[in-house]
Amino acid sequence: MAFLGYILLSWLAFRWLNRVFGGSRQQPHNQRYTPPPAPPHPKGNNKPNSDKVGDYVDYEEVDD
Repeated sequence: MAFLGYILLSWLAFRWLNRVFGGSRQQPHNQRYTPPPAPPHPKGNNKPNSDKVGDYVDYEEVDD
């Protein structure tokens, strides 16, 4: 049983030393995620075409 304890302890020590002395393959913690830039908006008239828009009707209430 002591043999397994030594193996576990040596494995943990190796992992700790590997992490402390820069043997990790992970990205550094000081780099932050930056999303990719948004695609450019198409240039043109953003106003709706007046041919496709219906007429405005103003309704009035009628008393009976």
